[in-house]
Amino acid sequence: MQPVIADITSKGQLEGSATLQVAGSLEHMPGGKIRCQLTDGKENIAGVFTTQCAKEFGAALQSRALVKIEEANLAMGSSAPVLIVAKAELLAEAGEAPAGEAAPPAEPEAMQAQPTTAAAAVKEEPAAKTPGAAIKSTPYTAATPANHPTPPSAGWAQKVGGSASKRPLQPISALNPYNNNWAVKAKVVNKGPKRSFSRGSVFSAEIVDEQGTAIEATFWREAADRAHELLEEGKVYVFGRGNVKPADKRYSRVRNDYALHFDTASELESCADDIDTSKMQAKMEFVPIDQLAAYVDKKMMVDVIGVVTEVKPLGSVKRKTDQVELSRRDITLVDQGLKTVVITLWGATAEGPGRELEEQADAAPVVAISSCRVSSYNGVSVSSLQRSAVLLNPDLPEAAALRQWWESTGCGAATSHVGEGLASAIKRTGSGAGGERETLEAFRAAAPASTEDKPRYATITATFSFINADQALYYMANPENNRKVVEQGPGQYYCEYDGATLSSMVRRYIFNAKVMDESGEAYVQVFNDQAEQLLGMKADELAEIRESDAKRFQDVLKSALWRDNALRLKAQAQEYNGETRQRYALQDIRSTDYAAECRRLLSLLGTMA
Repeated sequence: MQPVIADITSKGQLEGSATLQVAGSLEHMPGGKIRCQLTDGKENIAGVFTTQCAKEFGAALQSRALVKIEEANLAMGSSAPVLIVAKAELLAEAGEAPAGEAAPPAEPEAMQAQPTTAAAAVKEEPAAKTPGAAIKSTPYTAATPANHPTPPSAGWAQKVGGSASKRPLQPISALNPYNNNWAVKAKVVNKGPKRSFSRGSVFSAEIVDEQGTAIEATFWREAADRAHELLEEGKVYVFGRGNVKPADKRYSRVRNDYALHFDTASELESCADDIDTSKMQAKMEFVPIDQLAAYVDKKMMVDVIGVVTEVKPLGSVKRKTDQVELSRRDITLVDQGLKTVVITLWGATAEGPGRELEEQADAAPVVAISSCRVSSYNGVSVSSLQRSAVLLNPDLPEAAALRQWWESTGCGAATSHVGEGLASAIKRTGSGAGGERETLEAFRAAAPASTEDKPRYATITATFSFINADQALYYMANPENNRKVVEQGPGQYYCEYDGATLSSMVRRYIFNAKVMDESGEAYVQVFNDQAEQLLGMKADELAEIRESDAKRFQDVLKSALWRDNALRLKAQAQEYNGETRQRYALQDIRSTDYAAECRRLLSLLGTMA
């Protein structure tokens, strides 16, 4: 095959004909069209075969088939060009080489599809005898017979130590969602814990290349199981055939516009232990101190730099989880924005670099700290992490500019804390005491973005606007422990929690309801105690009314709506089917005391004066 895709995209049209190979899986679109990726061995382009063209090929058009495109139009999709194929000739089906021609270069293993018919020829090369040797296959054959397809985990295993290093290496900065024939050589800076969800496992890691560009890589399902065992922090690997997607800034720990996602079709290969990793250090991207408030309680980490104006003595605190004592030290930084921030150094960072800072505090050294977490304590505060690096008087342009500013005007300038006024503002919006209020819109916007974040609570003045009468509303429970029971017959209820068979049960509320205020609405989960307050009766009573009087049942639910209440809500992130969602639950409900509410509003007006 000739490298013709670049010529087609540059001229905006197909001149003559072009021989391309079908790469990856085929997507059958409405109307009989077929969408796929086409490759010339160097570049890829999205392709769509028209209905007529797809009918002519039938089932013969498969991944890795060679086609001679004779008529096609180049259209511009939403983000990349698309080749609309109107007339083409099938030169070779998957597993065949065209007559009279040498076989084209092997397609990336990740794009290779297993044969789906008995007619697909299977020609295996002799297996490598050396333990752990890479499993290879010829360009047009599969590694297993058609009637014994490779399970996903085995497919990933073949690609570990496979052909990732044979692909053209690219810097991380050059990756984009429109090219999947790439590989990057990068060092694992940080490997997160592996978590399980309904469809498998997942974990994320931060990798960085020789140019100092970092990116977050997430491994899914079987790929997560294999890669979590293989990857080690500080070692270098070649990563290939992953999906490049826009990064979700709410959850990403790395400041990169893209993130990598790897599955069983991806490739991963270890590099030699003697490789030079000195250049594989993430570039610091400093956030000015006066802009740190934008990162408060976010998952993304920041790099900070400033002049040290104060260093506190070394102290320690006990960790609640295991009562282990941790060393800590507070330092204060300032920069050209005339804002200061307190950074807490933890562990070895507080003891080693922290001691050096204390010894040089009188000289007002410049310090740069990478990978810090910003919290809302005292409005804005910063903490170092285990992976944080502390550079004292670094040889950086930002450090030189800070030193010049400090020696000229900075040392005598008036400064203020970056969190000044923010702490009281947070209290006024309702994240503090139960009597303070917040709007639903603000509450939802500040909800935890990750399952690793702590739940958030707020008190909101809102009204219930809808309770679906068709939902279950309650469940049968064990009177002793409130666990769910299953009716096995008249007067017999089985509790799966303790294996006991009971002669009686009680019903307990649990249902979803919509609440709203002037800013928005949200569905909240309502539990038994709060539901009894809301509906004015126990679940057994409502169940009896539901069975005997449908109209009264509807009236009971309607009576709970459109009344002003002070609701204490809880927001928590939960993972479902691999997606993180926010769940809201009602913790407390109180009828509005209008006299107290007036006094609260008057006090707020007083703060605005």
